[in-house]
Amino acid sequence: MVTKPDRRRWAVLAFATLGQFVVAIDVTVANVALPSIQAAVGLSDSTRQWVVAAYSLAFAGALLSGGRLADTVGHRRTFVAGLASFGLASIVAGCAQEPVLLLVGRVWQGLSGAVLAPSALAIVSATFPRGRDRARAMGIYSSVAASGLALGLVVGGLLTQILTWRWAFWFVLPFVAVAAVGGATLLPREAHAVRVPRNDLVGGGLLLAGLAALALGVARSQSDGVDPTVVALLAAGVLSIVALILVERRASAPLLPPAVVAQPARAGAYLVTTCVLMGLFGLFILATFYLQDVKGYSPVATGLAFIPLVVSMALGATVLSGRFANTHPRLLILAGLGLAVTAVMIMRQLNPTSSYVTVLLPAEILLGFGLGTVLVPCTNISTYGVVPGNAAAASAIYAAVQQVSAAIGTIVLNGMAAAGAASWAAAHPDAAPFENTIAGLVDALGLTIGLLVLAAVVAVLFIRPTEPSGPAPPNRSPDSGDLAMAAHPTSRTSREEP
Repeated sequence: MVTKPDRRRWAVLAFATLGQFVVAIDVTVANVALPSIQAAVGLSDSTRQWVVAAYSLAFAGALLSGGRLADTVGHRRTFVAGLASFGLASIVAGCAQEPVLLLVGRVWQGLSGAVLAPSALAIVSATFPRGRDRARAMGIYSSVAASGLALGLVVGGLLTQILTWRWAFWFVLPFVAVAAVGGATLLPREAHAVRVPRNDLVGGGLLLAGLAALALGVARSQSDGVDPTVVALLAAGVLSIVALILVERRASAPLLPPAVVAQPARAGAYLVTTCVLMGLFGLFILATFYLQDVKGYSPVATGLAFIPLVVSMALGATVLSGRFANTHPRLLILAGLGLAVTAVMIMRQLNPTSSYVTVLLPAEILLGFGLGTVLVPCTNISTYGVVPGNAAAASAIYAAVQQVSAAIGTIVLNGMAAAGAASWAAAHPDAAPFENTIAGLVDALGLTIGLLVLAAVVAVLFIRPTEPSGPAPPNRSPDSGDLAMAAHPTSRTSREEP
């Protein structure tokens, strides 16, 4: 029998997951719509990726401050406020008539998501602190988050062709309203003092400035080569990150709590996620342009072509991860990476006459299962055993890793594909444009394979087999305790929820 408190917990999970879904789907919803957006607002080939990257960079740069704000002000307040701000930003982005306003809206969406996302994950982690239900809840949360990334490709294509690309941004508004009302109604009120430490704001500003400078430098180097402006941007980015480290060492409430980031398995989960999303996220954009520019797919057909990826990602996150819940996270991660590498190797066989059914479809299915299988244990490890005062901060660090990786991966892979296409065109002046596109895609996929292999090495080195589950030694803090419960969520000592 399901008791009323149990029903309330699962309802909380539903609304928190819906908030994360809103954030996740907007990461990719513009991808399939990008050719239409580019034509409508006048973006160049070298700047089009900023419609995607501006969102991810603003999101990533503000996430740590957003996590600290949530821990200070209260998860309920920041969850609801983040949703309201996200809705307003979506309206602005959808109403844009020129590039500047569109990018302003995307940056605003990213900043709003930086407050919303860590609050949502912290709410789920606090609602399901341990046991079988935590494993199930994290599987659902990860599945919805991962599926939102893939579903954005489908929704963006459908809305762009049936209505207009503007609805790719307005689409989330009903979900925002439902999640905000549900969160305001169900989540308990928190009595937190509304005060953010000064160093948190300084550190947040340095992080945002550093990421922006590095991303701009990388993007410019891809299109214009290494010139004085590129050197200045990269230097400014590095100096900002160094300054951030110095500020954090003296901060009373650092954005990067040592007890959170110093745990080896948790650090390993962050690094695996970085490599995986850097290598794979840019493929969504490249696959979109392959289907539309090379194969001649419409936006709707392109969106529908990604449905197998959505379904297999959801199944990988729920069915496979649930079926092997007692398997050590490292084994799950390595298995998922093996599937992803196989998928990318299949994609490297793409050519102008490739059949969707024999090449892209099996690659999508393998890639979806692989991503889902990797992300669930990484999400669980990244938030398990964190003390309440660091809950949103830990969630923010993991979300920031995802967004930074996605943004940098998008910029680098798009730039590498463009450079590869240009190089092929110069060497083969009689080649058709689609042949140049294929050459660039193959170059970018080579980098993706290298990053996935690096992720496997990191998993082996950092995410080691845990000691038997049980109480942590007296001299070990909860943040740095063993991750046996995360590795074996249904072990004998963890069957009962508190």
